[in-house]
Amino acid sequence: MSALVGAIGALESDDGADRTCYRCGRDVAPHRLVRLSAEPRPAVRERYRALTRECCLDCAAAIGMLEFSETVLQDATGR
Repeated sequence: MSALVGAIGALESDDGADRTCYRCGRDVAPHRLVRLSAEPRPAVRERYRALTRECCLDCAAAIGMLEFSETVLQDATGR
């Protein structure tokens, strides 16, 4: 499976976008929201589907993705 983590605030500026974390249900500021995407390998595509979800940095940390999201945040914002 491949995965992509992106900062919502850095990637899009749609003020009407839903900024709710899929895990905790909180409304999250764009700079604290990340998009997690996963694509299954070809060998298992019939059993699993591609998936994209938005979550807050706290929930990303809880599922062990904070290291990846911080790297993407730095790349996306140029910091």
